Amino acid sequence: CCCCCCCLYLSCLLLLLLILRSCLSCLFLYLLILDKKMSSIDLLFKVAMGGFFFVGLSTLGTYKYFQRKITNMDCYKLAVDTAKECDSVKEILGDNIEVEPVYLFDGVTKVHPMAARLLIPVKGQDSAEGDLKMEAVRDTPESNWRLASLVLRTTWPVVTKVDIVKDYKFTNPTSQEQQEQQL
Repeated sequence: CCCCCCCLYLSCLLLLLLILRSCLSCLFLYLLILDKKMSSIDLLFKVAMGGFFFVGLSTLGTYKYFQRKITNMDCYKLAVDTAKECDSVKEILGDNIEVEPVYLFDGVTKVHPMAARLLIPVKGQDSAEGDLKMEAVRDTPESNWRLASLVLRTTWPVVTKVDIVKDYKFTNPTSQEQQEQQL
């Protein structure tokens, strides 16, 4: 549960930094504009716009930071590598599979030290696109991730659904043994 505490601590720290940055930027703009004669409405508008700009920029930076953290997780890499090795995925998307960053507010993405559920957008050749819905678990925070489910759902040009974990185990019987040996 150390990972949860660290993530919560980092989230609170980032939120406090955002608030502090917003306040400092508003104060700076207020002092910068104070020398000129302006109406209070104009001044208030300029200070508010500066604050919104800095808070928006900081929020975007935080969003991108957490996207990178999830993309660097072992369970994410395991899901993407397994999908790229699966023959049925190669038939649908082709050999050149592009993986896009995870959307954090898609209603599916949840990460816990012992379990993770991600929705990973993917694109293939010939403009085929869809997503990988992955659920992974592990016994302890130090152990390796195991895929509980991995499903490819394409949305363009044809709607298909492939259960990659079942298909991958069937075509590569040694893959399950390799995963168990890693534990």
